Amino acid sequence: MSLWIIHYTYDTRDSLRAETLDEHLWYLAGLADAGAMIAYGKYDDEAEPGALLIASAPTKHHARDLVAEDPFVIVGAVADISIRPWDGHLGPWWKNRKSPPIERSKRGDLDARSRARRAP
Repeated sequence: MSLWIIHYTYDTRDSLRAETLDEHLWYLAGLADAGAMIAYGKYDDEAEPGALLIASAPTKHHARDLVAEDPFVIVGAVADISIRPWDGHLGPWWKNRKSPPIERSKRGDLDARSRARRAP
């Protein structure tokens, strides 16, 4: 598997991101549980609002498919996305990782919130 650095650039659509934050974080956590998302998080300064994600995928096309399903991307809360291959090195914790599964009740809560938000 190859590693990919994904950079999200944010603009002034803060309220749209706030509305979708829970679904976005649950989506990324699900990818992390599956081993496809290594790390993710927003930048902690105001220099250039955005986020950094590190994904594990066989090709750039697969990495692009991962972010295409991100709720932030679906609702248009990300102004720009760049994806670059990364020849980085991860510590031994990565090779020996065993991610705990997301509790079913949490998944159910997310599903219920998502359905309620999308209801007419």
